[in-house]
Amino acid sequence: MNGVISKIQGEVKKQGREDEEFLPFTEKGNVIEGESIATGKNGSSTLEFVEFANIEMRPNSEIGLSNLIPEQFLVIQRKGKVIYKSFVTEKPLSVRSLHLLVQVSGVSQITTLTDGRISVEILSGQAKAAYVDLNNKTHLTLSYDLHGVCLLP
Repeated sequence: MNGVISKIQGEVKKQGREDEEFLPFTEKGNVIEGESIATGKNGSSTLEFVEFANIEMRPNSEIGLSNLIPEQFLVIQRKGKVIYKSFVTEKPLSVRSLHLLVQVSGVSQITTLTDGRISVEILSGQAKAAYVDLNNKTHLTLSYDLHGVCLLP
């Protein structure tokens, strides 16, 4: 599945699968699996995946589009604050941020802080999370409904 960057405000950059660095992205256009998107300090962007999900990136955010198959949709969030809106309940989207994997059904805001902590705020629907340590062991699984907030070290 391909996506479209439908909104660009301020500094937004894209790194293609074959690119070695991020390049300015100033016009609305397609995004594909394997690409990365980053916003600057005054930048924001919205990515749309028709009838599946929207991703709203806030300033100083970076994501990688790891897998865009709806059944295995996975975004890697490297930094910043991003809102994920999943439209298909039976096919939630997944977000990996540092050592946390979050499955979103509804609308969730995930913030990856510079000190290595992660905040997950459920704005509607549900989110499930698994926390994995450096030894690849799962320590806890979380499931929150509307307005749950989780902050992990």
